[in-house]
Amino acid sequence: MTLKQTFLQQLFLWLETGTQDFTGHTRRRLIVINALMTVIPSLAFIYVVVLSIIDFSGFRMPILFITLGAPLFLITPFLWQISVRTGTIFNLCYWLVFNLILSMLLGRESGIHLLFLAGTTMSILIFGVRFNLMSLISLSSGVVCYSAAQKLFIDHSAEFVTASPESIGLVFYLSTFIYVMVNFCIISYAFAQAHRAERLLETEYAYSEGLLNSMMPRAIADQLKTDRQKVIAESYDEASILFADLAGFTDRASRSTPTEVVNFLNLLFTRFDQLAVIHGVEKIKTLGDSYMAAGGLPRRQADHAERIANFALDVIQAAETLSESIDEKFQLRVGFHSGPVVAGVIGAEKPFYDVWGDTVNTAERLENLAEVGRVQVTYATKVKLEHKFNFEKRGNMMMKGKGEQEVWYLLGPK
Repeated sequence: MTLKQTFLQQLFLWLETGTQDFTGHTRRRLIVINALMTVIPSLAFIYVVVLSIIDFSGFRMPILFITLGAPLFLITPFLWQISVRTGTIFNLCYWLVFNLILSMLLGRESGIHLLFLAGTTMSILIFGVRFNLMSLISLSSGVVCYSAAQKLFIDHSAEFVTASPESIGLVFYLSTFIYVMVNFCIISYAFAQAHRAERLLETEYAYSEGLLNSMMPRAIADQLKTDRQKVIAESYDEASILFADLAGFTDRASRSTPTEVVNFLNLLFTRFDQLAVIHGVEKIKTLGDSYMAAGGLPRRQADHAERIANFALDVIQAAETLSESIDEKFQLRVGFHSGPVVAGVIGAEKPFYDVWGDTVNTAERLENLAEVGRVQVTYATKVKLEHKFNFEKRGNMMMKGKGEQEVWYLLGPK
């Protein structure tokens, strides 16, 4: 470890002194205060150096006072272990006393009293932006002490400071420079924190947007954000509904760990989601090992049945590809049907977009009755697509609530 790295490590450890028992915003604020209380002796050291260069003999008393008094600000980190209030009261009182004595020694011509105003700016970091009694006392004290020093300490204390007025005038420039730099640093820090908070908000907003859009179509999510009380429901004369289900998955899941089950379904359904985007169909939901998608809603599409047909063939292929890649045999049953549906958002605490109607029930039963590795459709759907796709007749079968139905297998495009 280099000397620089060692120094930075020790500095960070020092700034965290006394904050270990606090969390969140309070801990961050205390670390900032520790940093300020570390900077003050550093600034005081600059005064000592400058005063010594200008006239060491004439400024002997202020130099001695600064040298002995400034390091006491470093007590602050240890006071947090008593209480936050104890530390803040010490900061406030000692800052006022320290600057009052310096102002008395050097007079207003030195500009030392400007540091009272710099301290009021620091109080925003110490007490936070929320208005409270301590922040009011701090701001008021700084302004009152500045005004008092301006009025009372017109000249330097000749008894303790023998430097010439010209020499004291040079100190004014240093005080003004430090006052400006302190305010600049604090304002820069405040803007940096605001920018950081803004970036975090943007990140959280983007995440929330993505999460909401993954739960429901973007168009529906936009409506929900515009008016949360609005009832979102719409009927569609024509749409296509697909169900895909893993055959024998319940038995497989009983032989796997929860993590293995979730990882497997996530891998498979993520690929289905990608295919849904490619074909322009809408994922509605997953239920266990079942996947539901729709074409023609919420955006109406004249070719919804064709889109769902291509999607159905691709999910069958995706399942086969995944089965080969993980060297484990599993297959899908897929069924879809076209017809009128109703779609909308239900739920207040956990809203979700869903689809209802006889078309949905028929699609689900087609999937339940399909053979593994095949896509099953009704005769009506076959008629819609036979000009672009090849079909194989399976025959007639009884479907609950529908009676005897003629069903076909979708083979592929012509």
